[in-house]
Amino acid sequence: VGIPCSAIPIALINAFGFVPSVMGEKQPQPEAVKVCIAITFVVLPVIFACVSFVIKLQFPLGDPDKIRQVGVGIGAHMQGQPFIDPISRKVIEPWQPRGRDAWQYWLLESFPSVKDMQTLLSPHGALPLKRTMARHFNTSLVVTAAALATAVATMPLILSPAGGIVPVIATICCGLGISSMVFFHLRLSNARALVRYGYDHNLVRFTLAKRSGMGMDEYTERYDP
Repeated sequence: VGIPCSAIPIALINAFGFVPSVMGEKQPQPEAVKVCIAITFVVLPVIFACVSFVIKLQFPLGDPDKIRQVGVGIGAHMQGQPFIDPISRKVIEPWQPRGRDAWQYWLLESFPSVKDMQTLLSPHGALPLKRTMARHFNTSLVVTAAALATAVATMPLILSPAGGIVPVIATICCGLGISSMVFFHLRLSNARALVRYGYDHNLVRFTLAKRSGMGMDEYTERYDP
């Protein structure tokens, strides 16, 4: 995040005609550069700060007492005792996967999407999930290759006031694409493991119930009668 936040504004002000200093002396700047600097370093940060503040207000653990109860609940679970969730007010039973369950649970935790998890309960098993992860990986591969080709082809423009932003954006997209490739490759590997070795459907139901803040019986009654 830090690299794009530094590189993109510099490329932008260069595209708007920034005049570099001469012998250490600052030079008069075009009005477009002044506006760009004001928007990039003043207006946008204030807007993002306000948006983040609004989002933070939605965080359910704003009450210090609830935060304290979370710590107490963690301690109770470490001792093998149930505890009432301070947000949903439901009793959460402690559960520690062991053996094969622990390995399968670790694989399932690679897929935080409830929709992805629900596909594991279909008659097709983990095959749809594997195809989805393969599609995501192939998409990230194509994006990375296109961004890399664009960055290489436009690198001679890096010092150009008008076109310098193109190789900068392309290089950033290439880096993001590589990160996405690694991410989806790991998820694809875990999906392949689920296809190859199978999994316990009850463990999938338990994981979905846990993410939904429900008990196993409540989840089964509502979604999987």
